[in-house]
Amino acid sequence: KALLARGEAARASPHLAEQRAQLAALTERHARDRSALQAQQLARRQERGRRRAELAAGGLAEAARLEALHALEQQSRADKAELRRLKASQLRESAEVERSLARLERRLRAHDRLRRIVCVRLMRRIHDTYLVPNARGEHRPLRALFASPDPLHGAGDCAGPKLLAHAFRNGLRPLALAEFWWGSPPLGGGRVSGAFYPACRRKCGAVLPFMLEGLRVSPPRAFTPPPSEGAQLAVVFEDPWLVVVEKPCGLLSVPARDRSLTDSVLARLRARYPQATGPLLVHRLDLD
Repeated sequence: KALLARGEAARASPHLAEQRAQLAALTERHARDRSALQAQQLARRQERGRRRAELAAGGLAEAARLEALHALEQQSRADKAELRRLKASQLRESAEVERSLARLERRLRAHDRLRRIVCVRLMRRIHDTYLVPNARGEHRPLRALFASPDPLHGAGDCAGPKLLAHAFRNGLRPLALAEFWWGSPPLGGGRVSGAFYPACRRKCGAVLPFMLEGLRVSPPRAFTPPPSEGAQLAVVFEDPWLVVVEKPCGLLSVPARDRSLTDSVLARLRARYPQATGPLLVHRLDLD
């Protein structure tokens, strides 16, 4: 919390805000000054063009004409030098403010790196001391149950693992357990209030197998769609960009997460159009 408070205080620092505002104002003023000078030089360049055209038309002695052309060339060089001096002056002025701002932002980035390092170490200590029980009375650190060194935040705190841990701590033997969603669905959808859902894979998938050791557990029920290997995709409409097909009942629109279920409308379309380029997307227009 102290590191977080220090970081928030540094970001809200009046000096940092002042430096950023100063650089923004300086950049805007420099752009205005360059535009004004370039507009003046454009007018002078156009005037020199008209003067050169008059000199080319004749009417002056050769020596006078050459002297006038030389004067115009000197004016052109002076304009270019003036623009270079202005840009160099602006770069020096901006560099001073940018260096000051860069020092402040480097401190912020260093603070953020330190905070991330401290947070990772703290979470590892928590995960190493968070002991997960199972039905045999064994305990194992939460981090030891995950293949990656850093479990997801909240791992082990879902409803299923917490209920099982409570039962094991109090000498209870679970007979059955089911989880259902209650309340408004999440922003991403996919949940209906009152419907039963399996435990999440990312946080509970590595924890529950160990916790259930010592219990008689029914094998997981695998989803098996109705056989549809023989059913063909009837093409309703086709052009170079779009294909409308009639999906057989039971055929998945896209491959399932289970790698054993590969047959789908998308897989068949990829096989049917192997030369298709760009994204090949399947959109279902109705429900079975």
